[in-house]
Amino acid sequence: DGDSMWIANSGPLEDDQADSVTRLGLDGTGLGEFRVGNGPVDILFDGEDIWVANAGSDNVMRLSTRGLQLGTFEVDTGPVSLAFDGENVWVASVEGDTLSKIVLGER
Repeated sequence: DGDSMWIANSGPLEDDQADSVTRLGLDGTGLGEFRVGNGPVDILFDGEDIWVANAGSDNVMRLSTRGLQLGTFEVDTGPVSLAFDGENVWVASVEGDTLSKIVLGER
């Protein structure tokens, strides 16, 4: 996001790390760990917020750059990839063979 690096914690991890994202400073300093849905696999920064694709929960979660949950969006089965076109967030779901669009609207 320009100030931090974000890491998706998916897979067989310690219970306190599973299904979360970690925010690190550019120097590697830990700045927080935030719970998200099951199996986070992709992270996107849209210039303002962080988006996390949760493959195991079939949703996309929107977080502030401080880790506050701003919304959860249900999508097709197995979202694995996120893209931003300047106005919308696009979600590719591998199991559903679909591409979903989340319209951001006014912010």
